[in-house]
Amino acid sequence: KQVSNAILSGANFLSLHPDRPIKSCNYVPIEVAAMGGKVDALDSMLNFMPELEFDLEKKFLGGILIKAVQAGRTEVVKYLVNARSAVYLQDSYLCQQAIMHHAPTALLSFLLERYQNVPELSVPFGRHGDFFLHLAVRFGNHKAFAFLFYKTSIQKNSLNGQGLRAINLVLSLNRKTFIEKLFKIAPRIKHEWTDEFRNNLLHLAVLGNYSLWIQTLVN
Repeated sequence: KQVSNAILSGANFLSLHPDRPIKSCNYVPIEVAAMGGKVDALDSMLNFMPELEFDLEKKFLGGILIKAVQAGRTEVVKYLVNARSAVYLQDSYLCQQAIMHHAPTALLSFLLERYQNVPELSVPFGRHGDFFLHLAVRFGNHKAFAFLFYKTSIQKNSLNGQGLRAINLVLSLNRKTFIEKLFKIAPRIKHEWTDEFRNNLLHLAVLGNYSLWIQTLVN
């Protein structure tokens, strides 16, 4: 109880992201600890919790784990997975949430390495049937995209449920800010990211008659 009160009193405006503050009173103390990156406090509360049935404990820890992933708390996620054997219903969902919520690439790397042999990692996600690169484009996560592109063996030209490759999705969703940031941190990608016919983004803009895109890419 003392640990819980201490966390709450020091985290009235706990922030998942700097631009998205949330009030800690919306969450139970153990969630506040996980989302606030308080590994020691989380460990203390879990140690003093009453024992739960296996299935209930698995579900409980999975709920805490997903909140830590969404908050981008790498050390908390590592603690829950390594020390508490926490799992979620579908391991690929953790990776998807890390991409969607702009979690640090260190966290995404840990999850991908941990679950690299899980079949669901190659299964499309959501109503658009997106793969990881599609998700990075859709949610404007240029850092995750560059990491996935260069540091993993992920398929670059998988078709999502809409029949689009990630490179086509950039044009159809008009993700110019995403591209500007991506080219800034990974300038080589403008030439190396191509479809199966070796068309890069400029080729595709010309073929699709995206006049504003052509001007942007040429500049």
